Amino acid sequence: MSLIRTTLVALGLALAGCASQPAATTSANTVNSTPLNEFLSNAASHSATQLATSPWGPNVQITAGATYFAASGKTCRPLQITLPAGSQQEQIACQAKNGEWQLSRSLREL
Repeated sequence: MSLIRTTLVALGLALAGCASQPAATTSANTVNSTPLNEFLSNAASHSATQLATSPWGPNVQITAGATYFAASGKTCRPLQITLPAGSQQEQIACQAKNGEWQLSRSLREL
């Protein structure tokens, strides 16, 4: 009987872990760039801007995709970052409750 009880407790803990909320995004991911925050808040879908300073370094081009509502309830948008050397990165930015944008995660093909 104790084996069944132990199994049920373990299963319950595993399910509770799967259903719990993900950790909140920390302020370390906050975009500390007024021009970038303004661009993300106001840009039309597929608009691009050149930024002298950014979280990815100097002189990068940022192209913002269409905004969407994530399952987290936040407004998000995909970003394509073109570095001065020509290489590109993709990332997601989401708007926090305080209105500031936060870098959520990089996008990679699987």
